Amino acid sequence: GGIPVREAEIIGLDPVARDLFVSILADHLATAPTTVIFSTRDVHEVEGLADHLGVLREGGIVAQLRRDDLHRCLRRYRGIVPDGRRLPRELIGSVVRSRVEGREGTWTVWGDEPEVIARLTAAGVTVTEATTLPLESGALELLTSSAAVSPSTTLAGVA
Repeated sequence: GGIPVREAEIIGLDPVARDLFVSILADHLATAPTTVIFSTRDVHEVEGLADHLGVLREGGIVAQLRRDDLHRCLRRYRGIVPDGRRLPRELIGSVVRSRVEGREGTWTVWGDEPEVIARLTAAGVTVTEATTLPLESGALELLTSSAAVSPSTTLAGVA
């Protein structure tokens, strides 16, 4: 069985009570594995408890994946773009968010980090940083993206 927990049930708690609630729940989950479904906008509050993430937008699931897959596959890349190009075509379909200002680009990309860096480099981008996103930032990126993301999403396209 599962325990549904809505945001309204914990949002009014003061920080000490909220931490106590999360601590008691974590202890329970450690001794009696149970499915807990959180419906919350404050993802950071439950990041330590979550092992799966579902992102809903307009009543539909836009992402459903394990937390480990999110941390392994969704990264923010920064780099220098030649000739002010907007988006390396090699990455179309796996880019969750793209922003280029002048010659500096930032992309949130779903995929294997070495492969993404290789494709960015092949497109002429000098990658200066690759950052793993915290659960809340990753959820926000997926929520505001037009792409659907699943663990099977690859650089070849969005599943």
